[in-house]
Amino acid sequence: MLCSASGALRAVAVCGFALLLTGSFSGCGQAPSSTASWQTQVDSCAAAPANQKNSFMAPIGNGPVTLMVDSTFSSDQQAGIQTMVTQWNQLGQSLRGADFFTLQTAAVPSVLYTGNFQQCNIDVGTGAGALYLVNMTDESQWESLGFSTSIPGATVRCYQDDYLDRQVIMIRPNLVDAAQFTSVILHELGHSLGLDHSCNAKGGSSSFLSCNGVDQENDPDYYNAVMFPTLSSGISANGTAMVKDQLAPNDTARASCLY
Repeated sequence: MLCSASGALRAVAVCGFALLLTGSFSGCGQAPSSTASWQTQVDSCAAAPANQKNSFMAPIGNGPVTLMVDSTFSSDQQAGIQTMVTQWNQLGQSLRGADFFTLQTAAVPSVLYTGNFQQCNIDVGTGAGALYLVNMTDESQWESLGFSTSIPGATVRCYQDDYLDRQVIMIRPNLVDAAQFTSVILHELGHSLGLDHSCNAKGGSSSFLSCNGVDQENDPDYYNAVMFPTLSSGISANGTAMVKDQLAPNDTARASCLY
């Protein structure tokens, strides 16, 4: 979904997981301009197959982004966030010799709980060099933002002429099994770095494979990716919830195209 805003600022929303509760999906909307330098970079990247060339968004800058973690997350949740950040940072060190993120616990501005960041008219002073990770607990506010209970996390990114201007990650921890919390965090951090889903839940094209029919047996590279757009909400026969809290080859290969 592409949201217009004042001036040349625009937002791509919503990037995130959809649980297999209703069969609905959440996607990241329209492809960026082919004239953006980073889009030219991924077009020529051998690590991404032809059917994933449009599975990218604008990357972050050269320096680490400060991830300002909502202080209302529990201590266990904050520890999980740290572990997921470490995974992406290890990849950042491998790809570009620098961390992707630095961590800071913060009090979140109230406007991020009550306002609609998707309109890109909320400026909390972070720019592209920092973003808030918000603990959303108000169900009515979540719904007012256009999110259903099948979506436990969303990353909203605002653009200026195809380049990242600001972004925010919003999480509803109570919408997933506690064991799946880190899976949602790892996925949303991938969006914040510029990775769209591993396949297109809204329909496919030659440059962005449709998720229709993608499964573990026939398409394991796409299905097993952290950036696959759905996560099963059910409990398996062995009594465990589906978890994807380790970066998969598809995730790291596509990240290498941006960084």
